[in-house]
Amino acid sequence: MSEITLDLDSRRRVSLGSLFDESVTHLIARKFDDGSVVLEPASVTSKLEQRFHSDPDAVDAARRAARSSSATKLDLAARRAARTRG
Repeated sequence: MSEITLDLDSRRRVSLGSLFDESVTHLIARKFDDGSVVLEPASVTSKLEQRFHSDPDAVDAARRAARSSSATKLDLAARRAARTRG
């Protein structure tokens, strides 16, 4: 753990970007009753991605496609047709 002192500017802001890797673009901030704040790197997932990950068939199809040397994308039309049949 490292510790540094940060100064607030005239508008009571502080720059935190230098504390995180360049890959960090979102943070969760937790403010505690004693006034302390903990920042945790986070990732954001879209509703579409959440729906995809909640569908085991879609995830399995993506895994099979990723392992296939000839596949470059999922055949969504075939997936829709299979879903309406079954």
